[in-house]
Amino acid sequence: MAVTAATTIIWRMRLGSALRAALACGIVGAVTIFGPAPVRRLLTFSAFSYVTTISIVLSDAVSVGDAVRGVWHVMWAVASVMVLSVPCLWLIGPGRFTGAASAAAAVAVSAFVVALPKRTHLLTKRLAFGQLVIVYVGTVIHGGQISFIMHPIRVASSTAAGALAAVAAMMLPFPRLAFFQIRKLSKGYCENGCERMGAMVEGVGAKSKAEAVALMVEAKSLSTNGTKLLQSIKANMRGMIWERRQMSFDIEEKLEEIEVAMSGMEAALTSPSMALGTMDEQLCNFLNNLKPKAISKLQQFKISVTPSSTTAPETKPTFSIPLPLNIAPITPQILPASFFLRCMEILLYDSTAAAAGRNLISKVETGRRANEEEATDFGVHCTKKSRWGILSNMLPTNKSFRFALKCSITLALAVFLGLSYTKPNGYWSGLTVAISFATERQAIFTVANARAQGTAIGSIYGVICCFILKKYEYLWLLPLLPWVVFTSFLVHSRMYGQSGGIASALGALLVLGRKNYGIPSEFANARIAEACIGLLCFLTVEIVFNPTRAATLAKTEFSTSLVALQACIKRVILIPQKNLNETSNFISLIEHHKILKSHVSQLEKFIVEAGFEPNFWFTPFQGGCYEKLLKSLQKTVDILQFMVYEMRFLSLELNRSGLVVKELHDSLSDDMETFSKKLGCSLKFMEKMSLIKSLKELQNRNQSQCSSEMEMGKKVSNDGCRAFAFSEEDVEKIVGSFCQHSNEILSKAYTNDEGEGNLKGQMTLCLSSIGFCMECLMRETMVMEKELHQLLKLENPSIHIDLQELSTKVNACCTK
Repeated sequence: MAVTAATTIIWRMRLGSALRAALACGIVGAVTIFGPAPVRRLLTFSAFSYVTTISIVLSDAVSVGDAVRGVWHVMWAVASVMVLSVPCLWLIGPGRFTGAASAAAAVAVSAFVVALPKRTHLLTKRLAFGQLVIVYVGTVIHGGQISFIMHPIRVASSTAAGALAAVAAMMLPFPRLAFFQIRKLSKGYCENGCERMGAMVEGVGAKSKAEAVALMVEAKSLSTNGTKLLQSIKANMRGMIWERRQMSFDIEEKLEEIEVAMSGMEAALTSPSMALGTMDEQLCNFLNNLKPKAISKLQQFKISVTPSSTTAPETKPTFSIPLPLNIAPITPQILPASFFLRCMEILLYDSTAAAAGRNLISKVETGRRANEEEATDFGVHCTKKSRWGILSNMLPTNKSFRFALKCSITLALAVFLGLSYTKPNGYWSGLTVAISFATERQAIFTVANARAQGTAIGSIYGVICCFILKKYEYLWLLPLLPWVVFTSFLVHSRMYGQSGGIASALGALLVLGRKNYGIPSEFANARIAEACIGLLCFLTVEIVFNPTRAATLAKTEFSTSLVALQACIKRVILIPQKNLNETSNFISLIEHHKILKSHVSQLEKFIVEAGFEPNFWFTPFQGGCYEKLLKSLQKTVDILQFMVYEMRFLSLELNRSGLVVKELHDSLSDDMETFSKKLGCSLKFMEKMSLIKSLKELQNRNQSQCSSEMEMGKKVSNDGCRAFAFSEEDVEKIVGSFCQHSNEILSKAYTNDEGEGNLKGQMTLCLSSIGFCMECLMRETMVMEKELHQLLKLENPSIHIDLQELSTKVNACCTK
């Protein structure tokens, strides 16, 4: 039921966005075709009105706030174009713009100036690029027949009309506010979470393994839909800022906390050491008793999202009922169930070290913001420091300079070739490029292919409709509206995406949504040809500026992620007693975890891009192996997040308790150090292997190096990090030792006093969670090693690969 409900919510919201996108395009068409004559004379470039409208309304989440934000970006784009183009046309004169080279030069200089500031929004730059193309190319086409001031004003008016149509569509028949969209999505997410929670708790207490597996599959499906709902909520948060209406508490942060707890419970269920179908009855009953409380907590959160809510749901400090006795003593077999219980505690009461850690980080970040005196979005009250901050943000960087140079060259080349090919339709090559730029890397072949196909499909649809309604030109807008609805859904498809969906919408809009542009079929053919010219320019310049393949970047980013993971592992250790820098160490660990998370996120983008990238003469990209490596890294990031906070809680408690003897404290530290060293050794080996370009070259270098050392009478070194640092016996030994020392601490640090019952239970769950995290990290490292072995075999099919032997060769070469 929840799967269907979550899907229904998402599809209803997408349908609402699609209908409003069609309404916005209908408003533009009605005004530019059937509006009063003075208005039609002012909105001469209705094609760019459609471009502006589609750029605003065809996005992941559209609301009044998004449309208002779009108007703000349009204002900046219009102001930039007017300031740049009017003086240029006045000084040179429209009659002197007679060749393609003149327009290309003017577009190149103006586009460079627009793209140079690093803080200018991408939508502003895209719309400014499009206006510059129309202004300068239109001047070349019409020459002295146009006014140097009225021509840019008509372009600006057409752009503004598209933005206002988007706002009107978001207001009719009732305002589509991001606040209410978030509230609806949040309720759906909480309902999904209730079903997900129930399925996982039932999976723990299942009577058979088959029943448990079925419930795990159901929970996984619910998790997928929950992730989609959470992504939609994040997308709508941007619009709510512009509506000037805030939630009573940070809903995005609270939902992230729920998702973290749910992910941890799922990790416990999927652990190989989880005894599915044979769980202790007392623990199952305890979890079943907690399930209604967890569902009630989610329901309480759902109610708190309503506009009348003024405060977030209150949380309790600890469990209100005693913990089950069978979670102590701590054993390797009970670790997954204990971790599951710990995650449920986080969900229920938010009373663990995670809450304390978040509060600490929040205070530090608040202090930093106060010291830096950052300016607000609208810059209302600016001190001298904040003014300097705004100025420094506007100054170009190396990245923004490269982006500006790339845009300048691409637009100039597209305009020059477009005008050289056919002067009357010279707009379309430059316009196609103008809305294709992105500040970050993108799969350029996929984007270009999707835009080319979308342009062709949309144009063909428009020509067919024109042929069918040849005698009824006043009805041409009618078949346009369902097409806009269809392309709104096409934006979310894997095949076309946003680039192809926007291109297909514009392809039909430019044929059906205008008049007096000639024979539709001839115009469609000319525009498709011009679009292809622009896309070829876009591809060529992108390859020149970004020659490195995504597959190579994915390989490098994987190595970088392993380095960041090693940095985190080195810092996940027990902090010595009376350590004055305990807080700074914890903050440093949090920052390193954020760095690791960002690298893994970047790796995911490169893997997706490389999957769409053509291989040509290169070695095929092994996407399946990289996706499995990415999955292990993502799970490692999630587990580390738990471990970071649990280690802080444990360190604080050990430092607080005067009953913990130094030997026991050191024994836990020794377990963690052994764990850290072995894990770091394995990660170091994988890092070295990921940087090897060719195994043949490695073998040749190693053979020549070994021969040279033997001739000189040296012994070949076998020191260094090796493959398969972990075996099942190692995992069991490390985890078993940690459990033993944890039980010794619990028995000596806490008495049987009633006042310490809850605290001992918290410590038991904390130590069990750390043990589970250690086991999970070691097992995921073993999975990555095996997958790396498989990747090497696929990339080097003619070479026999033995990882143990290979590790010796890598160490020998790397030590020289």
